[in-house]
Amino acid sequence: GIADKRTGITFDAGLTIRALERFSLGLVGYGLRDLKDPQAPYGFGGGLAVVPVMDFLVTADAVLDLRTYAPTEGRQKALTISGGAEYTWASRFALRGGGGRDGLSKDGFGSLGLTALSASGSLDVGGRMDLGGSKAFVIGLSLRLFVPTP
Repeated sequence: GIADKRTGITFDAGLTIRALERFSLGLVGYGLRDLKDPQAPYGFGGGLAVVPVMDFLVTADAVLDLRTYAPTEGRQKALTISGGAEYTWASRFALRGGGGRDGLSKDGFGSLGLTALSASGSLDVGGRMDLGGSKAFVIGLSLRLFVPTP
């Protein structure tokens, strides 16, 4: 059969507050016009970032998905909590690691990544491994171009 097709417009809103030079707080709401569709999730998130010493960043965040469409679990709320750290050296390389608990699978996960930086862009490679039942492993690669502002 043909799957139901839903159309519509939704929106996100976010706010970043830099309370101190080395402390930031971010808040976001996504899918704020709930289309009741798995392609347009609905929820809220927030995070903290602290730079205790130059070139070292520590983060923690939480995301509350208010309408999860997992095929085996039906609709439910899912809270994902994660944290991590990143160290940048020589302004050219960054190493990061972290982990947390996935709100949908209820399993823990760990991640590790490396970035090569330049004034014009960066190359990022990273991986995430499910530490629960599936032991799924995902590798990501990205190339970013930094466009100067006038």
